[in-house]
Amino acid sequence: MAARSSALGGPGPVYSARRAEAVRARAAQTAGASGFLLKDVSPEHLVAAVRLVRCGDALLAPSITRRLVERFAPRSAGAGGR
Repeated sequence: MAARSSALGGPGPVYSARRAEAVRARAAQTAGASGFLLKDVSPEHLVAAVRLVRCGDALLAPSITRRLVERFAPRSAGAGGR
C-alpha cells in the first residue's frame, strides 16, 4: 500500500536498516522511500518520523545525515567552519 500511495504522488514508506550506510539510504530513496531510520530507533521517534512523512516531509537517520554532510560539505580550516 505504501508503494501504491507513493506512485500516486503521496508520501513514500519509511525504510529501516540495522546499520547506517549511505548506499542503503540511497537505494531506499531510489525505491521511493521518504524516510530512512535505523532499527534501534525509539518508538517515540518512529511515530514522529511517520507523522513527518505523512505531512510530506522527508527524513534521514542523524548518522546518515552526518555522513552525507561530511562527504559533500567538508569542513574548511577557517574560523566558524568557513
